[in-house]
Amino acid sequence: METRRETGFGRGYSIWLVPRQDPLENILQGKMVEISSRCSTPAFRRHATLVGTLLDSGREVLVKTDTLAKKISPFSITLGEIDYSEEYFKALFIDVQRTPELMNANAVAREVFQEKRLDDEYKPHMSLLYANMPAHEKEVLIREVFREVGGRKAFSGAQFVVDRLDLYSTDGKVDNWYFVDSCYLEKAQNRLQA
Repeated sequence: METRRETGFGRGYSIWLVPRQDPLENILQGKMVEISSRCSTPAFRRHATLVGTLLDSGREVLVKTDTLAKKISPFSITLGEIDYSEEYFKALFIDVQRTPELMNANAVAREVFQEKRLDDEYKPHMSLLYANMPAHEKEVLIREVFREVGGRKAFSGAQFVVDRLDLYSTDGKVDNWYFVDSCYLEKAQNRLQA
């Protein structure tokens, strides 16, 4: 029996870390569009998920996201190598380094969203493709799509600053997902008001 995750159905809400004013945005988003087009799969906004499958009401999740944002300082995300897995939502992805700041942000999120306390180990990544496809096809995609920008290591070491949490409804098919609101990290808010 296929699960919702194997067939491309999400549940609830997710908190995304979305790059802003990132020098790689045009290159990487362009590659994601190319992959989506080649594979006839849904396109989605580039992000790293901090915590997902939040099943409270939208209002409750937004209130908790705001609480979470007040507990986290802005931090940087560092990208690693391009890789793939058998998971639909992680078919092709860029590994994200497990920095103390990022892992702390996830730990605080698990405290605020108590139902996430016992989730599996956090494995940060930035998905490039949502799909079910054989490993050899993923290898071909990496080789052909990323060849001119450095292959698997194309974005290794690249960084972007996280200064807000973006809340998305990720219920149902990817095409139906939508942005709900942003909650700025507390110290980022103070800096912007100064």
